[in-house]
Amino acid sequence: RRPANFPVGRSKMPLTGSGGNRNFFAHAGEGADLCGGCTLATQFLPFVLDRCGRNMVFLHSGNRDMLGLWYRRKVTERKKLLQASSEGSRAQPFRYPENYLLKAAEELIMEIEIKRLFGTLADPINLRLYVFLNGQQEQFIDFHDLPAPVFRFLAQVKQLESAEKKKFWWPLVRRGFQWNKKEEADQDTLYRQAKNEIFQRLLTGQTIVPYFIVRDQRRVIGNWQILAFYLKEVREMTDERIQAIQQFADRLAEQIKAYDSGKKRLAQLEMAKSYARFRNVLLRMVHDRVANGAEEPLVYFEEYVNYLFPDSAAGWNETRDLIFFRLYEQLHPWLVEQGLTPVAEEDEEEAMEELEK
Repeated sequence: RRPANFPVGRSKMPLTGSGGNRNFFAHAGEGADLCGGCTLATQFLPFVLDRCGRNMVFLHSGNRDMLGLWYRRKVTERKKLLQASSEGSRAQPFRYPENYLLKAAEELIMEIEIKRLFGTLADPINLRLYVFLNGQQEQFIDFHDLPAPVFRFLAQVKQLESAEKKKFWWPLVRRGFQWNKKEEADQDTLYRQAKNEIFQRLLTGQTIVPYFIVRDQRRVIGNWQILAFYLKEVREMTDERIQAIQQFADRLAEQIKAYDSGKKRLAQLEMAKSYARFRNVLLRMVHDRVANGAEEPLVYFEEYVNYLFPDSAAGWNETRDLIFFRLYEQLHPWLVEQGLTPVAEEDEEEAMEELEK
């Protein structure tokens, strides 16, 4: 009888090295000691492997339901791929693992919606993409993680798209693609061939708030509900701070519409490139409010210190972007009526002159 564990080399198990190179293995063995079950399972690995650049990728999750959905989907794709190969038609492989991982998450969420398995979203779902190479000259392995909060955020966006019959995700991520070629690219080509800054930021814990705002057109992508969910789930921002920023931006919007100085103040806020200048414009708006006899202050001390800019100048950019998102969302009808979309050059020049005073 063969023992439960027996030596296995690279011909049967990726990344284990050649049996002839005994220094590769522990105790100068002839291979890695693996059981028959593991070795057999590896033979079926190609059914769920994909190419990514010159490497191979393999998706894994701690959620067994997600694994089942993904593996069945990949087996179905392999059957179609065999037919396509006989007909001479094949899709290009993905070039960047980050794109592959986010696209896989989208497809899993679509499977959840089609099969109405919404109960699976109650548990945290994290995905890990293994990237490896098992070549003659080089062998390596790496991985990319999609955290559970990012998966929940994406699932929430997709559910809102279904409920409101609008597209939110694609208009957002399209802004992150880097495509320098002259010819236009469709959605599938961009996902497979172009690097995406939004995907990279989501996987490395960096903010994507600026991508929700189209500054030169004074408009937003999505709505406050989607942005608030991103802030709470992914950025771990408290409900109190999210609500405080929303209420402050709403007061700013009302003042901009109501006062003669509104257009100029909006342009000045947009031109402020530092925390000091941004704070200076807010101070001028406080003066405008006092001069017009407003009963309610523009901002309360506790609100400003604890929620709007709790770290003073540090991290002020994200708060500013959140304020602009809410401003543009609330002011959109007024901006269109006033002819203030896109940003007019004369508004920028006037704002810069005023800020220099």
